[in-house]
Amino acid sequence: MKDLFNGCIGLEGFFAGYHSYPGIWLEDDNGNLVYGSVQPETKVALGRLAQLYKSGQLDKEFGIKDVSKVANAIAEGKIGITFGEQWNPIYPLSSSFNNDNNADWQGYPLVSADDKPVRVPLRFRTHLYFAVRKGYEHPEAVVKMINLYLGKNWGAKNEFDKYYMPHENGSVSVWKFSPVTPFPPYKNLNAFLEIEKARKNNDMSVLKGEARAIQNNIEAYARGDKCFWGWEKIYGVNGVYNVLKQYIANDSLLLDKFTTAPTKTMVQKKAALDKYEKEVFVRIIMGDADLDEFDKFVENWNKLGGNEIVREVNEWYKSLKNQSKGLNQ
Repeated sequence: MKDLFNGCIGLEGFFAGYHSYPGIWLEDDNGNLVYGSVQPETKVALGRLAQLYKSGQLDKEFGIKDVSKVANAIAEGKIGITFGEQWNPIYPLSSSFNNDNNADWQGYPLVSADDKPVRVPLRFRTHLYFAVRKGYEHPEAVVKMINLYLGKNWGAKNEFDKYYMPHENGSVSVWKFSPVTPFPPYKNLNAFLEIEKARKNNDMSVLKGEARAIQNNIEAYARGDKCFWGWEKIYGVNGVYNVLKQYIANDSLLLDKFTTAPTKTMVQKKAALDKYEKEVFVRIIMGDADLDEFDKFVENWNKLGGNEIVREVNEWYKSLKNQSKGLNQ
């Protein structure tokens, strides 16, 4: 696919099965951070994908299709397996069900290509920061807006069904108009756990806020409203959040270790390096380049700024660990 690692229907899950984690920073055995895209395991995964492409198991237009074209193929029933996010049943899988109500999609854990446990890569998701000018008269305004937004949607006296997922006024979600839109990191999982507990106790009356709104959607699907199929597939008895529970229980989540603003060299060169990476990976998968082209890619990646990025990342990581040591003393 044109967008190899986009989360929604990318190849992160396939690479993870070969213990390869492109695009994220991992800690090696020496305590240093290394970039997943240039590790030996990535070459192995690329080789396997090249075999699948050559044997006809991958779309011949793999290298030129974007997310929307792949979504169309799913809707047309031309694709039966995809890696993705927990919300994939809402998009793009619901289009498959809408066209064929016999289409039955189910979420499963990632599988390992060998006897080693599979890890599930999670990228650093913070993508927006707010800054307040020095000397501004009311620097607390941003914090107050954040607190107001969180309180109205997930606080002890929240009005979730009014602001976030309303069932009136055409279901217009007011939260979208907020100048700040932070989210509790575990809100979806917590909602699922609340619903699951209520199911076991056979008492849905205890549900409040987001969990209640989601359960309303599940019940609507049970009554025959097929537009809520995706909610059933995510939060239902056999929903995909059962897989996340399994990941957590098995300590399978692998977090990106680089959790700060881009380094100086990243700002200057990472966009070009990412483009180069995608081009080489697609060429290898489609057979336009030999698998050993990966070794040349790693060499060039380092020369074109990768080495400098690795140095900067590890300088930050070392300072972070030193700060942690100081706090623990």
